[in-house]
Amino acid sequence: MKRICMIFIIGLFLCNTFSVNAISFATPVNKPQRNICLMYHRLSVNPADWGAFCTSPAVFENDLKILKQEGYTFCTAAELAEFARKNDFTKKRVAITFDDGYSSDYIYALPALQRQGAKASFFIIGNRLNTPDYLSDEQLKKLAASPITEIGNHSFALHDSGYYNLRNMYYHSKNEKKILSDFSKNKELLESLTGQKIISLSYPNGVYSEAMDKQIKKVYQNTVCTREEDITKTQKCMGRYNRYHSGEILKIIKN
Repeated sequence: MKRICMIFIIGLFLCNTFSVNAISFATPVNKPQRNICLMYHRLSVNPADWGAFCTSPAVFENDLKILKQEGYTFCTAAELAEFARKNDFTKKRVAITFDDGYSSDYIYALPALQRQGAKASFFIIGNRLNTPDYLSDEQLKKLAASPITEIGNHSFALHDSGYYNLRNMYYHSKNEKKILSDFSKNKELLESLTGQKIISLSYPNGVYSEAMDKQIKKVYQNTVCTREEDITKTQKCMGRYNRYHSGEILKIIKN
């Protein structure tokens, strides 16, 4: 991991045309700080639920405490993108993100964020609202009303296609209209429910193609999240932000 990170940093130094702040080893005080996105899904107090896409509320809150101790400033995904757009890498920043729109976002995540003085972005699947284990309309409205949250688009029904079908869809231009229409439908729904402009998007299952990405960013110019893992020190991704799985938090902050 350390070797990969070193190669990545050297590459950015050599290609500073794309760099937000050229990396300087001679002047550590000006060294650009790391901006990271962490990806969570569901929180549950039932150990039987815990796994790759579910963790306990206690573990989540402990993650927030660790990030605070390590000197990270919390921001939403949209705020993180804005700092990058302004070439501002003067602080260590972290965007906490939750995918899918589980009811635990409101029941467990929001109170923990409030207690720890943190922020988060919540990416919602539209057709799962008001279904078992997912947010109700009222919970979503209350979640959106908090000054420490951002609501984002995670598609209306694209998740129903499954990972492999969705991946194939992205690589055929004939599906472009269907995909864009789905995102548009969810955007309109979320804006209607929250009364807020939806400016951030998380790709369903982390799947995207470069061609479709260009179309998506005509609407979501600054904040598009994937499931690829990387640290943001540069604008080279052109508004596409990679995210680490929450379970790798210690590896991220120690490397």
